[in-house]
Amino acid sequence: MLALTAKALLTPVKRIEQPLLLIEGASVVEIRSQREADVPANSRKLDFKDCVLAPGLIDIHIHGSAGHDVMQSDEQGRRRMEEFLLKVHISVTFVAESIFLRTC
Repeated sequence: MLALTAKALLTPVKRIEQPLLLIEGASVVEIRSQREADVPANSRKLDFKDCVLAPGLIDIHIHGSAGHDVMQSDEQGRRRMEEFLLKVHISVTFVAESIFLRTC
């Protein structure tokens, strides 16, 4: 089990101060405050100290980035967009939006 701790954790509905986030495999199994419970003895703890944990977000409307447009980019251009967004954006994925492009 993996135990994440931090200054705070944001959920879609509330902020939890001094969170304890327990992960088993690929699933979050419990979220609570460290004030309510101790880190389980059998877990590997990662303390993010003064950081705020937040869920990965999906950008549902993007036309391009890093000098590339989704309407004109090839695979290399899409890769550059992905790398750029991972460095500077808060999303973990994006939906490339295109518009109707009249060609004649």
